[in-house]
Amino acid sequence: MNIKETLDYIDHNGKFGIKLGLENMQRLCQYLGHPERNLTFIHVAGTNGKGSFSTMLSAILTEAGYKTGLYTSPALMTFNERIRFNMIPVSDTLLAEKATLIKSVCHTLTQEGFPHPTGYEIETALAFVCFKTLKTDLCILEVGMGGRLDATNIIPPALLSVIMSISKDHTDYLGTTLSAIAHEKAGIFKAGTTALIYPQKSSVALHTLVEDAHKKAIPVIQTNASSIEVLQQGPEGQVLVFSDEYPLTHLLLTLNLAGRYQPLNALTVLKAVQFLREKGYRLSDEAVKTALSSVTFAGRFETLHNAPHILIDGAHNVDGILSLVESLKHYYPQEKFNFFLGMLVDKDIYGALDLLMPLAQEVYTLTPDNARALDAKSLAKLITARYHFPARPFMAYEEAVTYALNQKKESHNIFAGSLYMIGKIKSYLT
Repeated sequence: MNIKETLDYIDHNGKFGIKLGLENMQRLCQYLGHPERNLTFIHVAGTNGKGSFSTMLSAILTEAGYKTGLYTSPALMTFNERIRFNMIPVSDTLLAEKATLIKSVCHTLTQEGFPHPTGYEIETALAFVCFKTLKTDLCILEVGMGGRLDATNIIPPALLSVIMSISKDHTDYLGTTLSAIAHEKAGIFKAGTTALIYPQKSSVALHTLVEDAHKKAIPVIQTNASSIEVLQQGPEGQVLVFSDEYPLTHLLLTLNLAGRYQPLNALTVLKAVQFLREKGYRLSDEAVKTALSSVTFAGRFETLHNAPHILIDGAHNVDGILSLVESLKHYYPQEKFNFFLGMLVDKDIYGALDLLMPLAQEVYTLTPDNARALDAKSLAKLITARYHFPARPFMAYEEAVTYALNQKKESHNIFAGSLYMIGKIKSYLT
């Protein structure tokens, strides 16, 4: 297959939807010769913060000279972004070559009477075979949903199993309580790994994670929010001090990522760096500083245009929206915002809107590029009825971008609510 045929094949197999469980994935990787068994992983789960953590740590490992694989989801603009080697998306040539192999294996599986793998299972296997071919030293593997039954969880015990911020999301699949959701995330813990836990807001979630780790006799590294201090913070980045008693650390660094939520993500990354150093990885302070001062993360509190200000943020659940709102209030106090919103039907739409609407000057709606999208007209009607606030639907992304570009120079225009939308918006502005 060429790259177009590859992407069409992956997109076509998205029709098999979400199927939590490991049997299909185990069989697919068995027929591929178990590429995942030849790789070393850092496995990352959580509701929010996975992408930030994974991107920062990948940048540090790459800066230090390690051949680093990074698997994340979803992509914003091109599929290749999901599978990166040394921070660079894998080539069309490699992607097409390995997808052709996987398509052949999938055909064999169906001929033998087994279910066809889902799109996500194919994508995950594609990451494994690409990373094996590229002889990666360390692969950072982001969980798609949950952990216990996510396709990524067929890997052998990870060198480090990371749990980022936990809140309520995907409750139809993961459970309706924070304890149940945390238990699903902790499903990535296996005997032989070490657990690293982000400073959780919920004591219930934290207790569940630690308890599940102890049941498997897994060492736990907990993070303390007081170990990171913010000296300066603005829309262009921030200056942080990381201090830790053991091992004794005092590190002044610049983080090239905005967002009031990023310091705690960076803290978790720095604890991972400490762990990797103990395991023999050569990660100098200079490599850490250089990587974090230049790292970029598309679609997370990212400014794409000034005068008028246009910002995109991938916040798509209540916890993410809360982080966005807190950052907007901090960086732009007393301001009101023009929100361009697109949301999926299975999210807590009212919970998100209750946070956003008090900051709204104008509200516009769009339809995310996803089968689970709430259409723009329905979202606009919902907003108008619930908040007695006029909302205007846009039927085309380009129309919305043009409208935002023609706003007053001093205005703030925020596109948020779905990762499946903001990538499209970014493509019109870059």
